Amino acid sequence: MPRILLINPNTSHATTQMMVDIVQSHCSADTAVNGMTATSGVAMITTPDELAASTAQVLAMWEEAASSNWDGIVIACFGDPGVEL
Repeated sequence: MPRILLINPNTSHATTQMMVDIVQSHCSADTAVNGMTATSGVAMITTPDELAASTAQVLAMWEEAASSNWDGIVIACFGDPGVEL
């Protein structure tokens, strides 16, 4: 079974679930999509400064997820915080 992790760099669990549902709707039935929500930061990233500040949370979640064997990881945020590192 393919496993995809969706990383949400903001603190809204509702937003994480909404994005997981969207990704799941585009995957085959045997694909598992799991979400991770930032534990600190803002509920909605709306400014360049908030986007830049979210990088630390993305990297922390990425490192936590590294111990699992994911088939894919989605960073669910405009600007892709942390990707450049």
